[in-house]
Amino acid sequence: VQMKLNFNCSHCLSDNETVNNSLIEIRDDNFYQITCDKGHVSHFYIQNLKFELLFDADSMALIDGYPNAAVAYISSSLERLHEFCIHVYSKVNDIDDDIFKKNWKYFNNSSERQLGAFLNSFMLFEQSTLKFDLQKYSAFRNKVIHKGYLPSYQEVVDFGDLVLEHIRFLLELFRNKYGDSISKVVFDHINASSLHSDSNVQYSALLIPTKLSIGHPLDSMPKKFIDVETGEEVNINAE
Repeated sequence: VQMKLNFNCSHCLSDNETVNNSLIEIRDDNFYQITCDKGHVSHFYIQNLKFELLFDADSMALIDGYPNAAVAYISSSLERLHEFCIHVYSKVNDIDDDIFKKNWKYFNNSSERQLGAFLNSFMLFEQSTLKFDLQKYSAFRNKVIHKGYLPSYQEVVDFGDLVLEHIRFLLELFRNKYGDSISKVVFDHINASSLHSDSNVQYSALLIPTKLSIGHPLDSMPKKFIDVETGEEVNINAE
């Protein structure tokens, strides 16, 4: 199940024509070339952090009737948030970005290693253990992802609630304590996202509305996964 966004051609809008709408699939390379029905070509990249996009994808998957995919997206979103938090910690200690990336390669292909790296980083910086039911999280995730268990709608919602509470806790903690380091990581992410091999093509930057964002006030974020699942469709415009 691939996350899709509803794309509105801004060329049609600027020319006072009927706006062409089409669904586009989120790409991992983050660069898009879209041609609308009237021949207008749009080039753009998305500035959002990956955990934001993945968390929107899980609710879309559940709406479309793919509970297993929803669990996979929820888990992936959390893993990418944990990676983001470790990256922020590295900025606090002025670790060079190349060193961080080289070191992260040792964890990149293992969810368990990534989780262990985050837990230890959290302990060292916060001087406490994480108040998150990891046993419950891991048991359900592994049951669905590795054993092919087919969860019910309510089981996915409960799993989403468990993860969402943890995400809200981390976003509040990090924004309150590490604002400057967050800005550095986000800047590096945006800068890296803008780099494309074809320098002759001008790509526009887009920041699309998502349910979770490192920049959103906490009270604007959903408190329950069911609030995410009933959210409005995302629309984007690009030059």
